[in-house]
Amino acid sequence: MRLTAEQQRQILQLVQQHVGTEASVRLYGSRLDENRHGGDVDLMIEGSGHLTPMARADLQLDLEQTIGYPVDILYRQIGTPLTPFQALARTRSQALNGHA
Repeated sequence: MRLTAEQQRQILQLVQQHVGTEASVRLYGSRLDENRHGGDVDLMIEGSGHLTPMARADLQLDLEQTIGYPVDILYRQIGTPLTPFQALARTRSQALNGHA
C-alpha cells in the first residue's frame, strides 16, 4: 500500500467527520501496488447514511487538500446491495487502519 500510516489516519479521521464514526474505508486501485508510481487514491467508503453529492464533494476536497493527492470516492450505504463494481472494488481492496 502506497499510503503512510499518517495519511491513513488523516483519511480515516476526515471520513469519520464527514460520514460518521461507523464508516469503513478501503483502498483499491493502483495505490495498492508497491511497484507503481503516481496515481490517485481510490477509496471505497461504506457508511450508514445517504451521502449527498455536495457532502461527497466536500469530503473529496478535504481529503485532497489534506493528503495532497487526487481522490476518487466510491460510496455505498450499508444495507444496500453491492453494485458489480462495488463488489469488485471490495474484493480487490485493503482496509485502512491508520497503523500501517
